[in-house]
Amino acid sequence: MNSAPGATISVAAPLAGALGLLLLMLIPLFSMRLIAEERRNQTWPLLASAPIFARQIVLGKFAGLLAFLSLIIAAAGLMMLTLWQGTPADPGLIAANLLGLWLLAASYAALGLYCSALTRQPVVAAFSALAMSFGLWLLEMGNGTVRALSPNAHFQNLNVGLVGSSDLVYFALFIALFLLLAIRHLQAEQQGRTRRRAVKSSLFLLLLLATMGGLYSLAARFPAHWDLTRNALNSLSPASAQVLAQLEGPLTITVYAADLLDAEKGEVRKLVGEFIGLYQRYKPDLSLVFVDPVKQPEVTRHSGIRGNGEMVVEFGGRREHLAMLNEQTLTSALLRLARGREELLMVVSGHGERKLDGTANHDLGEFGKRLQQNGYRIAPLNLAIAPDVPDNAGVLVITHPQTRLFPGEVAKLLHFVERGGNLLWLLDAEPLRGLEALAEALGLVLPPGIVIDPAAQEMNAPRDWALGVGYPPHPVTRDFDLITVFPRARALETVTESEWQRRILVEGALKGWISPQPGARFDPHRDVAGPVALALALQRQTGEHEQRIVVVGSGAFLANAYSGNGGNLDLGVNLLNWLAGEERLISIIPPTARDAKLVFSRHQLTIAGLVLLVLFPLLLIAAGGGLWWRRRT
Repeated sequence: MNSAPGATISVAAPLAGALGLLLLMLIPLFSMRLIAEERRNQTWPLLASAPIFARQIVLGKFAGLLAFLSLIIAAAGLMMLTLWQGTPADPGLIAANLLGLWLLAASYAALGLYCSALTRQPVVAAFSALAMSFGLWLLEMGNGTVRALSPNAHFQNLNVGLVGSSDLVYFALFIALFLLLAIRHLQAEQQGRTRRRAVKSSLFLLLLLATMGGLYSLAARFPAHWDLTRNALNSLSPASAQVLAQLEGPLTITVYAADLLDAEKGEVRKLVGEFIGLYQRYKPDLSLVFVDPVKQPEVTRHSGIRGNGEMVVEFGGRREHLAMLNEQTLTSALLRLARGREELLMVVSGHGERKLDGTANHDLGEFGKRLQQNGYRIAPLNLAIAPDVPDNAGVLVITHPQTRLFPGEVAKLLHFVERGGNLLWLLDAEPLRGLEALAEALGLVLPPGIVIDPAAQEMNAPRDWALGVGYPPHPVTRDFDLITVFPRARALETVTESEWQRRILVEGALKGWISPQPGARFDPHRDVAGPVALALALQRQTGEHEQRIVVVGSGAFLANAYSGNGGNLDLGVNLLNWLAGEERLISIIPPTARDAKLVFSRHQLTIAGLVLLVLFPLLLIAAGGGLWWRRRT
């Protein structure tokens, strides 16, 4: 629900899930002959009379089967490792899936071994093990205690890279249970069956089940989790945990979803429940409630719900409505509930500026939507009408005007800056149209021309694009390593002596230049060599308040036509969060997966195809043929 999935979770995780289902069907066939075949061939009495214990026989056969299954899982691991040929795969996620497969295989192997110990017919052992395994697999569709009995339900956590202590305890108890049952059954056969021994065996089984149930209950009540994924996909950010710590008192989340299909409803509730469970780990008094708008229209109408799937978060008598659910939107809503106010974002208008609610290519509508999801209230500000910039404006946004501002409007902007207002200024490589005085007040120097970046041309991007590739240390760019795109950007510089503390946020054109007449080649007599600053942060102390201003040298950087490129939108949201003093929200934005792109060369595809489609099958055929020849001779 957070960031876009990477190649590892899109390829390796489904592969592990499919292999887990395949093992469920194959392991009964592998395990059916372990003991039942010995009985049918009448070699069991010889084995039972050998100077070894029943537990040694069971554990030896279990270890042999598990070693064979480990080879199959290792082969699957090699298949997953081929992802590294085309992308930086997530090693933690792969390791968690391999661990989950191994535990799942060991569980079904122990079950199959027990079924083989009960009969002398391998086919009967196979069918009984398959029936029990399939029945346990179906329990995953249940809820609560019923679902907790399914091995596959515990494998699902490992399948997404989350290792839980309760899952590890479950698998250990499951394996131990069926190995102990197999050992007790063989011991009972050796000692002979009497009523007294049958009663003792029944009491032993009840005591064993009670003990194991108690151990699992303790593990489930006091769980520990380890998120092995690179980007911590299954964990909350530290910022979310801090916000939850501020909420003293019960918190309720109500989800209004129509019961269209039982299966769909169950899946929706499962997904929402798993996500909210991340928050409940940090806040146990968080309650999750589901309401069907069709069956409870009065409750829905009273809550002001306008669409199916809407959610209401309630805390301390205040409420927030959410149309979508992810960590960023939910934590932002919780932060607003904790602070009890909404941040006002005002946008200068009246001179053909880009609109934060516009849908045209040059407008900033997508950026505006993201800001609203983060809890910002956006309002236009026409300085020709307004007496001044309102005091409750948390951040003022200026985009490049198409007509010249009146002197009175500029004076109001300068007054806003003088009294310590926070400002985001999106510049274009065009005349300032009355904003020269603002640039002077901020100590800005704007060299003529646009930034030419050969690195963008190497990526088949237009010649007048600049790529943001350098991010000096700053709260805005902490843990931010995505390429950003700045169309028709102008370079930003500042005067040497200024009351402002200047910090470069984005640097680009490392091998590029600034040119008043864009050309394909650098002209040392006309152009200025890079690198250049594409975005600047200015700070100064005004009384007890730290004033923050950000200037970006490309207004199109956040335009609808370009905001989806690279990390433009994420960087824009980071800028606003920093300006509003909400650095905590910056760390909530989920990092883009490093393995988001999967690119194989033709040579790599050929090698992978030969290994996976030719070499592996030949090795399996050779192993099977060798085993057949050995048994025949």
